[in-house]
Amino acid sequence: MPVVTLTTENSIIKDTSIMNWAPTTNNASSVGIGVGINSNGLQRSFLKFDLGLIPNDAIINNATLNLYTSPTVSGRTIEIHKVTSDWIDTSVTWNSAPGFDSSISTTAITGSTVGTMNFNITGLVQTWVNGVSPNYGMALKDSNETGSNNATVFNSTEASSNKPTIIIDYSIPITGKKQVEYVGSSQFIDNDSQITHNLPIPALAKDGDFLVVQFTVTARGYKLPPGWGVWITGLQDGRDHVIAAKFKTSTDVGNVPISTDTAGRLNGYMHIFRNVKQVDGRWSRLINGSSLYFPTSLATTNKNNTMFVLLNSVTAYATFSPPKNYNEAVDSAMVAPYSSNLQCAFGYMHDKRSQNESELTSQSNYSASYGVAGLLVLEPIINNLPTLTLTSPSNNQTLTEGKTLTISGSATDADSGNVVTVKYKIDNGTTYNITASVSNGTTPINFSKTLTYVNNRLYDGSNPVTPILAENVTHTLTVWAEDDQGGKSPDTTRNFTVLYNQPPQISGSDQDLGTITTPPSIQYTVTDVEGYSFTITDAVDGNTIRSFPGTDGKQETLTIPHDMWIKLQPGVTHQLTITATDQYNASSKRTFTFKRAVDGIELATTAILPADAQPTRVILSLNGTIPDGANLNVQVCNNAHDVSPTWEDMSQSVKNGRPYVFTNTTSTSGQWGIRFKISILPGG
Repeated sequence: MPVVTLTTENSIIKDTSIMNWAPTTNNASSVGIGVGINSNGLQRSFLKFDLGLIPNDAIINNATLNLYTSPTVSGRTIEIHKVTSDWIDTSVTWNSAPGFDSSISTTAITGSTVGTMNFNITGLVQTWVNGVSPNYGMALKDSNETGSNNATVFNSTEASSNKPTIIIDYSIPITGKKQVEYVGSSQFIDNDSQITHNLPIPALAKDGDFLVVQFTVTARGYKLPPGWGVWITGLQDGRDHVIAAKFKTSTDVGNVPISTDTAGRLNGYMHIFRNVKQVDGRWSRLINGSSLYFPTSLATTNKNNTMFVLLNSVTAYATFSPPKNYNEAVDSAMVAPYSSNLQCAFGYMHDKRSQNESELTSQSNYSASYGVAGLLVLEPIINNLPTLTLTSPSNNQTLTEGKTLTISGSATDADSGNVVTVKYKIDNGTTYNITASVSNGTTPINFSKTLTYVNNRLYDGSNPVTPILAENVTHTLTVWAEDDQGGKSPDTTRNFTVLYNQPPQISGSDQDLGTITTPPSIQYTVTDVEGYSFTITDAVDGNTIRSFPGTDGKQETLTIPHDMWIKLQPGVTHQLTITATDQYNASSKRTFTFKRAVDGIELATTAILPADAQPTRVILSLNGTIPDGANLNVQVCNNAHDVSPTWEDMSQSVKNGRPYVFTNTTSTSGQWGIRFKISILPGG
């Protein structure tokens, strides 16, 4: 961050006092500027610093006005106001004083000792360099212009020492530049007795930079490579004095060869200027035996925020002093026998559109020198920053599983032809593009992107755009627009939180049912707090009993079908499970363990005894002995092909050794066949 101190040595500073007791008197030559009331009456002062050393539209980090005083009264509040019209320091009086803003820009309070008072004028200087307000300077006044003998007097620019100064700390914007920037120069080149002279392109140069070569050469017939335009040239004292320039491209690397018809000596520089739109004007003038180098008596432009670049060359071992308000970039003298010097100095014009002879004059320390005074007026690229309006999402949303985060709004860019890209990122993560479009300067560029929250991440379609997002903490969505000229809109942010998907809740708790002899019957309900749909799967030892869409809060009953029950191995631990899975695959499980005890025998025929027609009776004989007290149960069906056969109890017929007459006369399958189920259980 450069820090520049504006003084009477390097800047044009104007100041004066006005007094109500001498309303037609001008006081520009006074060594002091006063405020408040003395024995004669009321006085105020005006002060103006030219800001030519400060880039237009720079970021003013701090600006401090320093005024030296020998206070007569301590504790006086001194106000600074922005002046609202122009004034001339050598003619302004109380009667012709300019107006000033009624609002106070800043204040400081007088002390009791001799010294410097410091005024923070950062905001005021920022408005001047941004072009928000013309720089007409400052009005100084006491905050209470009543009473008597309370005046404060500061040293003016006419004082012998301790004159007014401003210390300015500034930065150049990274994006949205609105000023020409002097980047640097090559080393001073001195080539003797050569036909081809190479001027190196500085490593700092970037494509798009405005490259300016400044050289003198003793041999005639100089030639530059294609693409270089000669802006200023003059033959003086046996040498060609040349200013040429071009915008750098990717093919401009290494050196720029400058050739001449015969061998000669070349002294030169290459300068780099950035963010140049065009050369808005040029002036030059041959200098014949003078120490004053000015390119014209009046240089004008019809644009604000230009940079005036003075490019002077002299055929003598001499140095230059630049005019006030100009930064001197180079000033290098070459010693005899081929004495010469090249100077480059530049100033920021802000809202000024002209410079007169005295404002453009560099002073050579050689009284009778010969050379060329040149001036280029460079117009900056004024890139308007894109703007962005975000209409969605709203701030502080909470995302649950499957919910969407829609990013929508519009971007505008006042510069027609700029390519505008809308971008976003989440929590300083990866940057993604939403859309890109060419601005026509007026029509908003609409954009929309929908992200979906799934499995603790945000997805653009099937592509994750975030890592796993922490639950119940604030996450930040940042959206902005960029143009292809380096401009960027302010960031627009929205905060949001996420809640992890909660699996469906199954009532009850895991349980060991112990050793059981009959299939269990378990009642349960399933609920989902987010209201998502879910599926219930009942299983025993991993084998599905049933799987079906669940109903939130509905009571269900879990049991083991007879055919599965009788196949379970006795005496070992089995698992009966209920699993509920929501539509986003979050699931919960309830587990019941048990052992099956066997105190009887159950048999069932798997094969179906075929029948050509409806069986009306059947006889079954059992060979063996049934233990005393045991219960024999025999079930039979004649429609065994049906999905739900009709089972009939023929136990008594078997015990009596007699045929059993079927009562069933229907078959839904249209086929007839016989199956048996036999159980021998303890009596009781």
